[in-house]
Formats: sequence, C-alpha cells, structure tokens
Amino acid sequence: THVLLPLLPVYLFLNAADTTQPVSIIISRVAGIYAFVWYSLQFVLTARLRAIEKTAAQDRRLMLHMILAAALLMVVVVHTTFGNEKYESEFQAGLGGTADFIFLWAVIFSALFFSNFFIRFIPRVIPYRDRAARFFRLTYERCRFLHYAMPAGMLFAIGHIMLLPGNNLAAFKICMILIAGAGLFIYCLQKFFIPKLLEKNPWRTAKIIQESDSVTTLLFAPPEKESATFQYRPGQFCYIRPLDDDFPGQSHPFTISSCPKDERLSVTFKQTGDFTFLLPKIKTGTPVSVNGPFGRFSYKHHPNDRSLVFIAGGIGIT
Repeated sequence: THVLLPLLPVYLFLNAADTTQPVSIIISRVAGIYAFVWYSLQFVLTARLRAIEKTAAQDRRLMLHMILAAALLMVVVVHTTFGNEKYESEFQAGLGGTADFIFLWAVIFSALFFSNFFIRFIPRVIPYRDRAARFFRLTYERCRFLHYAMPAGMLFAIGHIMLLPGNNLAAFKICMILIAGAGLFIYCLQKFFIPKLLEKNPWRTAKIIQESDSVTTLLFAPPEKESATFQYRPGQFCYIRPLDDDFPGQSHPFTISSCPKDERLSVTFKQTGDFTFLLPKIKTGTPVSVNGPFGRFSYKHHPNDRSLVFIAGGIGIT
C-alpha cells in the first residue's frame, strides 16, 4: 500500500504537469506527494481497527508507523531541498512550511520522549533525555497529547496542496483530498467515535489482586452484550481505560493474562510508570472501557508447527 498508493497521484500529477519545469521541481513535487500520502497513511497505521487485524496486527502496524516516520522524514528533506520553486503565494509556502515544521517537531519529540524505538541506538543520550523529561514533567499523557499535533499538520498540508499552481490539476487535487480525508476520518473514528461507543457498553472492575508489592492483577466482568463476542487468543492484548475522573482520559495497552475460557478478563501489570502506579487504586465496580483484542503474538496462529519454544522472561517482556 505504501509503495503503490502514492503512484496514483504521482501519475495524475505528471500527466498534467508543465513539462517545461526543471527536473528539480518535478523531483521536489513527487517527493512532496509521497510525503503527503505517507503522512495520511500514518493515521491508518495507528488506528485500532479490528477489521484489519487479520491482515496486519496492530503491534506490527505500530512498528511500521515508527519506521515509516523515519522514511517520511527523509522524503520531506528531499522535497524541501529540491523545492526552490515559485509558489502561488507566500501564504501557500507558509502552509507547506508549517506542515513540515509540525511533522519535524512530532518526529523529533517522539523519537526523544515518546518512544524508545530509535533512541536505544544512541544510549549516551538516554540519561540526558530522562533528565529533561523529569524537568519538564513529560508524563506519558502529556507526550501523547503533544503527539496529536499531527492532524493539524495534515490540515496545513492539504491547504498547501490545494494552492499548488498549474493547470489541469483538478483530478490530482481531488485524489489527494480523498486520501487525506480517509486518513483523517479514520483518526476521528478512533479518537472520538469508538471511545464514545465503548463507554456506552463498559466492563466492570470485579476484583483487584495484589500479587506482590509491585505487581497487580485486575479482573473485569464483561457486559451482557460483550460476553459472547469478546473472543481472544493467548498472547493478545487490549486497551484499558477506567471511566473515572481520578484516572487519565487515555487508554493504555495491557497483555491479557486470563485464559480465553475464563468468564472474566484479567490483566496483570507491574508498577513501572505514571499510569500503572495509579491503576491499583481503582475501586471494585468502577466501569472500564475495554478495546480489543489486538495482536497476533499467539501460538494459535501457528497450528501446523509441530515444535514450539517458549521463553519466560518476566512481566512486561512483551
């Protein structure tokens, strides 16, 4: 999808482009098209849509999301490096520059504070990163909120594309609008519609088990409508969000620790962060939003394999 989808707007653009333009301008705009489409696809990769779990599990989509951000960064550099062109107006140039700035901010900030995916390759930076995070009190919730600048950047990018000069670009612009609109629609679906839908059919906190000083198990009783439809496999995970004002409004992923045959769903976690330190304070009967199951890390997905090796590495290893 990431290779083929940009080819359609690239074809529409080249088919209508002014052939007298320098090659550098064509390279810049083709790179800009790839950046725009990949930017839109980032919203699809991060969406918690169970409809695409069978083809691409969410844990793998999140991995691709981080790798694609690095690739997208390089494409944006190509776009701006070769983009010494005359824009329709300073306003159009400003829209594009603002979109680039928001994207660069999101990538750099996320690489430093929101994820350990890239920073692990430069371990000397980690102590300074941790010190800065403590100084600015960058909790997970705040980092996630700042990461939500991405949709705003998409809106600026749409304006930049719509003001692109040139005749016969209507089909190209419509195509780009449809791609961006689909990405933003999926974002709004995940961010606003699905959470509200889950709130109307909450699970209930049935039991809190303090396994040790730092490890807790929570058991949730399903709503009547969900008891027969929430089918999961060993190794899958779900997102948990207590519907209580004492807890943050964001959901967090937890590996499911109960057996699929159990009547209640359970998650077992270690107190390692802001949310997991707060979660054991939940009270019995508290309604909880449960979104899932997700992931394909399960031996059930390999029924034909005769030999399996299991490695026990402690809580949180997944």
